[in-house]
Amino acid sequence: MARSTTPAPGVIRAQLNGHARFLIRNKVEPDQCIAEIHEITTDPMLLGQASGTALGAWQATRSHDSDKVSRMLDAAGADPVYRDKAAAETVKRLRRDQGRPGIGMPSNEL
Repeated sequence: MARSTTPAPGVIRAQLNGHARFLIRNKVEPDQCIAEIHEITTDPMLLGQASGTALGAWQATRSHDSDKVSRMLDAAGADPVYRDKAAAETVKRLRRDQGRPGIGMPSNEL
């Protein structure tokens, strides 16, 4: 069976988030940021979902640069409906999981 050459939506959202953070760290000009984001995708739904995940992380935990990531993806054409839905879901998930054992919060049962 042949593999698809198109990455899964989750992979694309991760690429958007990672590359936006890279561009922010390297202080790339806004027009160039948008051009590079568009090399990954111009799909407003995927841009909106990635923007919302970053925005929700910012709202719930003030995750480093997530507000800037969200604004960059918005400028690249993120659909605000998908952004707002993903942000609400991310806030809910992160607040629910706060304080639970995991990376950075090991269990005291060891």
